[in-house]
Amino acid sequence: MLLWKSILPYNGYVAAEFDLNLFSFYRINGQEWPTLPGLLAVTPPRRAVRGRQDDQLIIYLNLSGNTPFSSGEYDQITSQMAERFYQSPGSLTSALRAAAENLNQALIDRNMRSTGRGQYILARLVLGVLRGTQFTFVQCGPTHLFHLTGEKVGHIHDPQISGRGLGFSQTTPLFFSQVELHAGDLLVLSTALPPGWENTLRNERGAVSPEALRRKLPTLTSEDLNAVLIQAQAGNGKVNIKPAATPAAESPRERVAPPPTGQTETTPVSPAPAFTASSEAVTRQPAQTPSEESSPAAPPEQAGQEAPSTLPRPQAIRASRFVRPIGSARPQSAPAEGTAAPPQLPGGMRSSRSLASRDAANLPKISRPASRRRKHLFRRLAGVLQSARGFSQSISNSIHKFLPRLLPDQPRGESPGISSSSMAFIAIAVPLLIVTIASIVYTRYGRAAQYVENYNLAVSAAVGAIGQSDTDVVRNAWESTIYYLDQAEKFQVTQKSQDLRRQAQAELDNLDDITRLEFRPAIISGLDKTIRVTRMAATESDLYLLNASRGDVLRAFRTNQGYEIDPSFKCAPGTYGNNSVGQLVDLIALLNANLYGNATLLATDAKGMLLYCAKGLEPRAVPLPAPELGWKNISAFTLDADSNKLYVLDPAGGRVWSYFWVKNKFEDPNLFFGEQVPQSMNTAIDLAAWGSDLYLLFQDGHVAACIGGPICKDPALFENPPPGHLSSAKINEAIFTQLFFSGTSAPSLYMLNSKAQAVFRFSAGPYSLNFQGQFQPTVDQLKAQFTSPVTAVAVSPNHYIFMSMDNQVYYATVVP
Repeated sequence: MLLWKSILPYNGYVAAEFDLNLFSFYRINGQEWPTLPGLLAVTPPRRAVRGRQDDQLIIYLNLSGNTPFSSGEYDQITSQMAERFYQSPGSLTSALRAAAENLNQALIDRNMRSTGRGQYILARLVLGVLRGTQFTFVQCGPTHLFHLTGEKVGHIHDPQISGRGLGFSQTTPLFFSQVELHAGDLLVLSTALPPGWENTLRNERGAVSPEALRRKLPTLTSEDLNAVLIQAQAGNGKVNIKPAATPAAESPRERVAPPPTGQTETTPVSPAPAFTASSEAVTRQPAQTPSEESSPAAPPEQAGQEAPSTLPRPQAIRASRFVRPIGSARPQSAPAEGTAAPPQLPGGMRSSRSLASRDAANLPKISRPASRRRKHLFRRLAGVLQSARGFSQSISNSIHKFLPRLLPDQPRGESPGISSSSMAFIAIAVPLLIVTIASIVYTRYGRAAQYVENYNLAVSAAVGAIGQSDTDVVRNAWESTIYYLDQAEKFQVTQKSQDLRRQAQAELDNLDDITRLEFRPAIISGLDKTIRVTRMAATESDLYLLNASRGDVLRAFRTNQGYEIDPSFKCAPGTYGNNSVGQLVDLIALLNANLYGNATLLATDAKGMLLYCAKGLEPRAVPLPAPELGWKNISAFTLDADSNKLYVLDPAGGRVWSYFWVKNKFEDPNLFFGEQVPQSMNTAIDLAAWGSDLYLLFQDGHVAACIGGPICKDPALFENPPPGHLSSAKINEAIFTQLFFSGTSAPSLYMLNSKAQAVFRFSAGPYSLNFQGQFQPTVDQLKAQFTSPVTAVAVSPNHYIFMSMDNQVYYATVVP
């Protein structure tokens, strides 16, 4: 195991005991490149704040995404981080944190600006500080660090603490560690560990030379490489970045003057080409000529000028959904006047300075340009306030000039005055006028600022879902996006906010397997306010509604505009022949009318009196043979259409009774259960049958499955539930109130989640229910129309789904 030590406070001067040699591994598409963009080593500048005077800083940064990022931009970002580190007083950990947070905020701001184009950049970062013999590291993202001492190998890697990287969210993930360094020790840093490296590095024992390791590691894989090898040797604090082996095809490099005092020694190398990341692959692009794009200012080492403070505008590329590493390129610089152009390299590229370590005192300062929109806003606010001030002053002056003309002439030698009432009026009117103007300004501009702030937070939350595989994290990110959009749209609704909302809602629906349906009113003229629909049944042409307020059934027939109520249809409580029918409690649409005396609907009351109804016919009442102990209170019944077997649920009696259709009637009852009766039968609320299989629904939302007879699985498991739920007897937060079968050869079991206005669909398996998805109204309809629990649901053979709520019935088309 690696020797770990706590990070100690700074207690004064600590003399450097080692020199560090840094060797880079950088391969893109099989091509080895001599410099690694994002690698920077800095010695303490002369004007470092107290506590940073003896800190040797190493920055190892790797960017990924679908937007190109040049070596010049790498230099500017790493230089800004170094400057922030050496200007941060206090503890070492606070300075490292400040540098990492500075990068994270820069990436978040950049991703927010480019989210409308689908572009983003993410980062993995390793910061290392050498103080005496203590090497302190902070890792952001799932990076790897190996410490080879010759006797043992330590591996520092904890993705749970270091997080996914930078640029995802406002929170900066940090993983601190510390190692004790000795002469001859080797450190290997990698942002994405290549195949075969971990086993090889763990098995390294004895004295290992960096040259041997440099030759060995690249041969283990042919994939892209991005890593750093650090060698510690006795010295006085120098940090040297050594270039990798130059490809044979490259021309010799020119020698340049050594760096000025205070900078670390470097070897100049030739530049790498520009790269972009796309959905197909990382592709090499030739460097642009000055005629195609203006060259940035020459680097300080070559032209003696400051580096540009603004980042170059990246080239537009096709967006990719997946995070892919991107390469880098140094921006070309025009040669200084009177100097010869550097020698030409293969492909027309010119040589450039290396990715050298620099003195932080000479680092170019990177300033963030002020937002044009904000400048414009403040300029307009200032103009409005100035105008208001001038307007109020002009009114005051006018009143002073006008009022004396209304008053009698004043004697000579006496100055005209304004009455106290006029002065009081002015004192009240002018502030009111200013407040009114300020309110108008806030309404016009302040609300826009509130919108922008919340919209940016929504974008930041959306970026946090990119590349994440943990469904809980993804769900939280998209839910946060919608929350901030809700806040933003209180002030303003824009096309951007609507587009982002649709994207976030689609991602959440995909997580929960939700199919959004556009519902429309089914009943053309609507329903009377006294009607309360609690059950429905549907055929291809008719829709039957059970009105619990009166205990009768309404029939609606299909037209070109929707469904229209049939006023002549009769199916209600009353006396028919010698039989009296009470309030009806359940109904079944009969698909085989000829079998039941041309009846198209079967209903029952709580005492087992069946009522056969049809269009244009008088209802026919037939008592259902009662069990020996009679009925307690029938709440539901169902019919298997293939076997014509009727099942009756009597929860108060704790029983389910079955009847066979023989000689145009249902014969004597049979107790469905034997000795095995599901527990809590008095809480059963509905049942559904298919063939010889029976399913019972209970008040708490669980289901009992009786397959092939009276042997039941109680409770049956919900398999393959929505993401975030485990296979169990219940689906969290889903309380079902109705269930029924619909379909022919392979029917689906539909279950109504009343409070969520959702209909779940399952396929029935042996003692389990396999989740297949759910149907819900659109989000706009949920807000405007579906504001109360759904009271009943039905699905017709021709794939229409009906939902009733608040004296209205809605329907939509369902894809089978």
